[in-house]
Amino acid sequence: MPGKYAECSLLFQGSHIVILSHLRSAQPQKAAVMQAAVVASTGAFLASPLAAQAAVTPSLNNFLLSLVAGATVLAVIAGGITFVSNFDPVNRG
Repeated sequence: MPGKYAECSLLFQGSHIVILSHLRSAQPQKAAVMQAAVVASTGAFLASPLAAQAAVTPSLNNFLLSLVAGATVLAVIAGGITFVSNFDPVNRG
């Protein structure tokens, strides 16, 4: 099949992964094989028990909450500066 390539997609049906492929033209076959391999390896990684059982540790949870708190503080500061700058503009001239 020179000049053809496979367009692949993943379907998750319960605990099964179905790989669908469609033939297209204007791309070398080697690229199609690489694309199918990437899709299949990504699906295998997502279906692995290690990815399914990954847990959030207490220290990771605290880190993520500290990021949210920091973003909230920055948003409040930016909102305050924006409010004050719009409420009390400086007239020069």
